[in-house]
Amino acid sequence: MKLITFAYAGGDGHNYYRMKGKLSKCGIDLLPYMYKGRGSRTDEGFYSSLFEIGIEATEFIKNNIDVEEDYMILGHSMGSIVAFECYQQLVRVGYRLPKKMFFSGQYPPDKLNKVKYDLGNDSKLVSQLSKLGSITADLLYIPEFKEVFLPIIRNDLRLIEEYTYRISQKIIVPTIILTGSQDEIRGEELEGWADHTTQKPVFIEIEGDHFFLFKQGINYDFLLTEIFKD
Repeated sequence: MKLITFAYAGGDGHNYYRMKGKLSKCGIDLLPYMYKGRGSRTDEGFYSSLFEIGIEATEFIKNNIDVEEDYMILGHSMGSIVAFECYQQLVRVGYRLPKKMFFSGQYPPDKLNKVKYDLGNDSKLVSQLSKLGSITADLLYIPEFKEVFLPIIRNDLRLIEEYTYRISQKIIVPTIILTGSQDEIRGEELEGWADHTTQKPVFIEIEGDHFFLFKQGINYDFLLTEIFKD
């Protein structure tokens, strides 16, 4: 069984490596998706839309999943929308669907909380992002952060801001929704994921802020429980 993962805005596949050992011991092969514009794909430029990533990710799945091999998809924050659009593209091309879908730290695609980030002001942007618990203002004094990381996250945030939900096929496979207990992405709007599935989603709240899935010391048994649940 393979678990394909999509990272949050500004992140990449390496963000998921912390859970790799735990999953591999249980027979789950973690396959993090590497976005272009960063890491080994730095020279490929940035994406123009989240739809583009969904299409590209579908080709990745077709090239990395054997015909008879089961797989699942997990996305966090921006990655949840990428995962959703990837699923839609899989339906369009008639490819074998994943066994389960995991959407983490994100409202459903038709109810995105599009926070207006100040993409033209480094200090204000970092101040806004620091409230999510991922970065601090001190990073502005690191040249590499300003020259490499900020352009990446600025473009990712633009992709989210420009994303417009399109009428889509309902997800017919079991769906699990993960959220952090101190994350702002909670409440009734999160339950709107049920409008996009044919089966009632499973909602799981984990201790932590928006980046609960990547915190040091997190126990991934909750994830394994859902992966192996019939």
